[in-house]
Amino acid sequence: MGFLSPWFLGGLLAAGIPLYVHLLKQHKSNPLPFSSLMFFEKRTQSSVKHRRLKYIALLLMRCLLILLIALLFAKPYVRRTMTGDAQGRKMLLVAVDNSFSMRAGTRMEDAKNAALGILSQFRPGDRGQIVSFAANAQLLTQPVTNAQELQAAVKAIQPGDGRSAYAEIARVIRSLSPPDGMPVEAHIFTDGQKSSMPTPFSELAVPPGTKLTVHSVVDQSEPNWFVETVHAPRSVFQPKKVRIQAIVAGSGTDAAETNVSLLLNGKSLESKRVKLDPGGRATVEFFLPDAAYGLNRGEIRIDASDKLSADNVYPFSIERKEARRVLLVHEPERTRAADYYR
Repeated sequence: MGFLSPWFLGGLLAAGIPLYVHLLKQHKSNPLPFSSLMFFEKRTQSSVKHRRLKYIALLLMRCLLILLIALLFAKPYVRRTMTGDAQGRKMLLVAVDNSFSMRAGTRMEDAKNAALGILSQFRPGDRGQIVSFAANAQLLTQPVTNAQELQAAVKAIQPGDGRSAYAEIARVIRSLSPPDGMPVEAHIFTDGQKSSMPTPFSELAVPPGTKLTVHSVVDQSEPNWFVETVHAPRSVFQPKKVRIQAIVAGSGTDAAETNVSLLLNGKSLESKRVKLDPGGRATVEFFLPDAAYGLNRGEIRIDASDKLSADNVYPFSIERKEARRVLLVHEPERTRAADYYR
């Protein structure tokens, strides 16, 4: 048995307060002379022993209340030992990263094959659970003893469009409550993106006794060029004055030059040559020459040959609208609404 907050046990000293009040601060009555007792009613006086028992019971209840409060804040816990039925068994958690970066190359297939290899060691009596995670964790199975169900869940995992967050899978591990004191063995299959790490490192903490193994599906940092963001207006009225700004960047890349193109409704409008520093970024500006009325589908595309080609294109939309006249009625003597409107 132990305490999560043992310093609160110092509150046990407060149990001396009832002792002080009951034993040292007892009320003492002094006899007073009185002329006659004929005006007093007769009454049966309770026994001294009965009052003393009530007094002691009240003292014990007050002391016990203080002890319970101190123990409550100290948060006691009991160390459970594994029973004979749980010995040799374990709780197996398999977590597969299905974030956007897992689309690159054969990362997802490699992760699933490695996870199936871990499940091949699943023994009778073990419990297993499959989790996929990106920005949020998704429980694909409950803790089960059927190895075929776990393997089917791993094979069904597909990469998504979100970014991964390792804090989410750490939260799932902390929330596990294996039965009969089973030890937890967690295996995480991911491509190890640095952006997945939480800002406070403490969010990656797992319970004591949990065996955590991280399996990387990439041997080294693979170069990747991508369109980071695009700034374009949602609605335009005079397309010849509309500026579109794009930021292209590289991760784990050497110095290189690439073409950045602006496409509108599948038609290439303009292309510029951009030089990127090693692992750097660059800003490219385009001016929209014309756009049809209504919604227009635009794209910023870079010519790069990397394994993650899906982020080489950044789609956006622009709606061409007619300028409309607005009638503003006001009284110049009483308001300056027209000036503010201009």
